[in-house]
Amino acid sequence: MRKTSIYYLMPPEKVALEKHITNGLKQGSLCQSKAPDACSFFFIDKKDSKLHPVQDYCPLNDITRKNVAPIPLILELVDKLLGAWFFTKLDVRWGYNNICIQEGDEWKAAFKTPLGLFKPTVMTFGLCNAPATFQTFMDTKFTDLIAIGHIVIYLDDILIFATTQDKLVFYTHKVLALPQICQRHSEVFRLLQLLQILCSCVFHFGVPPF
Repeated sequence: MRKTSIYYLMPPEKVALEKHITNGLKQGSLCQSKAPDACSFFFIDKKDSKLHPVQDYCPLNDITRKNVAPIPLILELVDKLLGAWFFTKLDVRWGYNNICIQEGDEWKAAFKTPLGLFKPTVMTFGLCNAPATFQTFMDTKFTDLIAIGHIVIYLDDILIFATTQDKLVFYTHKVLALPQICQRHSEVFRLLQLLQILCSCVFHFGVPPF
């Protein structure tokens, strides 16, 4: 892996870094590392003016064997909604961060900061195989529900749809009951910290005039 550097951080970024590292160590998503290689770390400004931590995994991605598992095509997912009038949308919070990195491989994603060298224990943004890995995980967990044709999943977005409200309630309960029917991941929703947006959209118009 090509050589990387430590970036200079402004005072507000240093405060944010200390908070990020402290929280990561406390939650177990980060731990100190002695890896022989590490990527750079910096912050970017988000639209809400908050600082977002970024690991520059470009050097690691350059030498990573790519996972070519497909991501669903948006147009194909939209086609499946034909005829549906009622929808429930669920978002999985911190989706990537709930996938554990294989034990023994954590050092490969190590990053260097002014506070030291750290490695993540969970998958983070920036890794080239993260989207394919997470999509495969979701597709595997929801295989039976996807097969019934009333749910589509795009990474951390789950959309349940039906032609009637009663059917929508039924299939939504099916999705939310997954912790009881999944043996290996008996608390997958609590693990993924599912965030349900409690809102609904009801459309009361028919065919628009031309």
